[in-house]
Amino acid sequence: MKGGSRPQRFWHRRSWPQGSGRRWLVRLLLLLLLLPVVMVVVYRFVPVPVTPLMAIRLMEGEGLSKDWVGYDQLSPNLRRAAIASEDATFC
Repeated sequence: MKGGSRPQRFWHRRSWPQGSGRRWLVRLLLLLLLLPVVMVVVYRFVPVPVTPLMAIRLMEGEGLSKDWVGYDQLSPNLRRAAIASEDATFC
């Protein structure tokens, strides 16, 4: 080392990307964290447009048809069956 100069380093202290790369990374993280929460709130009041099963059936060539029915319009037996099928592995 001449005259008190510092040795040259081959690595940088910062591990985060600089500038706009860091900003985009933070935005992506926020989107990944907030999008599911927002979608749950939206789908609480709006019917789900397409389910994964509907998309699979569409790709199989069966077409896309849906008739949303309110819970109060379902038969009491179907209500119990739906709840039982969801809770079958709970206990």
